[in-house]
Amino acid sequence: SLYLLLVVLDHSRAGTWVNLGIAEHLGGKLNRALNAFALATWEAPEDPVPSLHLADCYIECDRIDDAVRALSMAAESVGEDPNHKRLREQAEQLRKALVTKHAGKVKRGGNG
Repeated sequence: SLYLLLVVLDHSRAGTWVNLGIAEHLGGKLNRALNAFALATWEAPEDPVPSLHLADCYIECDRIDDAVRALSMAAESVGEDPNHKRLREQAEQLRKALVTKHAGKVKRGGNG
């Protein structure tokens, strides 16, 4: 697609990969969305947004241990930034809920 070409040409911006991931996710192309969100996470590890989208896709694919890791990455990426306190709390709550609900499926990455 034209957008994919533009993403490849401007691959160093995490937001571009996030936008592609959202489009792929909405189009039901979860593997392609996962790849785009993973690249966005790699490009901007300090930004929690790609990790949150990644977790959402992993949950939809029933890859709970990967979702738990992505949520942990999202919470860690914001650190103690007061502007992202609520986001960090929500990521941690969802991670804990996944670990509790899917205790048999979560192999590693759950810290509580």
